Amino acid sequence: MYFKCSIRRNPETGAISGYPDSYRDRLVESYRNSDDRICHRTILNVGFMEDTTVEQRQKIQAMLRDKYEMKQSIFSEPDPVVNGYVSASR
Repeated sequence: MYFKCSIRRNPETGAISGYPDSYRDRLVESYRNSDDRICHRTILNVGFMEDTTVEQRQKIQAMLRDKYEMKQSIFSEPDPVVNGYVSASR
């Protein structure tokens, strides 16, 4: 799984964001269909993440992947920003 971005206008700030800026908007999973073609499935629309660092986005992605795969972590995450994005994705 990975974050996939698209260029959009943030309705709150009016700024146009996208690659290579610091925002990502969808958690996407790759898979092969019955014709053996590679396809992408959106797991979660995350929205604008302009307030996060690269390290925080990597942690969010890993925690959301574990949550999607129903895996439990034995470690707790001390970063409130990361926890906020992960807990908001119910």
